[in-house]
Amino acid sequence: PPADPDFGPWDGRPWDAVGPAAVDAWCADFAAHRPGGGEPVAALMARCTAFLREHPDALVVGHGGWINAASRVVRGQPPPASAAEWPPACRYATAWRASSSRGAESQ
Repeated sequence: PPADPDFGPWDGRPWDAVGPAAVDAWCADFAAHRPGGGEPVAALMARCTAFLREHPDALVVGHGGWINAASRVVRGQPPPASAAEWPPACRYATAWRASSSRGAESQ
């Protein structure tokens, strides 16, 4: 389902409470690392792929993490090797359309 990634005990905590060493470890292996013991970005993207295949015309209201992952999926991009490849957070109340023929676009 279109849910944000599981950050385990990191969820809801400010970044400074997580600690720089933990964040740096995640950023060093962004696609495969399990932040806070939760879900790696590669698994989030696999969920997005499965959902979009099953529901190609769905209207999804979601959080930024899922939307960013879905955006990469419809553009044919692999999971990012580094955090620098992850798109910036989308703005609140952004409409976004995924199309098998046109890719992804903001509205």
